[in-house]
Amino acid sequence: MLDLSRHVLGETDTPVPLETSDDCRAAATELVRQGHRTLLIFTHDLDRKVYDDADFIDAVSALARRHHLSWVRILVQDMEPVIHGRHRLVELAGRLTSRIEIRHAHPDHRSFNKAYLVVDDTGLLLRDTARGYSGSVNFYAPHAAREYAALFHKAWDVGERDPNLNRLHL
Repeated sequence: MLDLSRHVLGETDTPVPLETSDDCRAAATELVRQGHRTLLIFTHDLDRKVYDDADFIDAVSALARRHHLSWVRILVQDMEPVIHGRHRLVELAGRLTSRIEIRHAHPDHRSFNKAYLVVDDTGLLLRDTARGYSGSVNFYAPHAAREYAALFHKAWDVGERDPNLNRLHL
């Protein structure tokens, strides 16, 4: 099991390799748990093995509620799996609508073949491919984190709220 107990957001500049969905879930949960204000997730299909975990949901909920300026933005390339099945992160977004927003990536951004998570413009979890689990996490990578955040914001600005999310039973 991946041990990130000594890694501190904003301090530990040591990339840690990720190989499995368990590694990605543990790294995502620990990064978000240490976050203070912002979380960006760029994902192919809101991978259930990583983002539909009780500990991860608790961490996202705590971050979203931590401060009145906290927010979470999630950009999904393929909404079908999200719409056609119960997902705890979608349910949380339905309860915290002023803090968590999910958008469908514009077609121009649906072929981007990486997945990533940025916390507080400092921590970065980067998966080498959108559907794979190999990659790395770094708790202090402000330059790379800001680069990926900038990519995210460009895609976010043209992304759309999927009307199907409004119809989900939350």
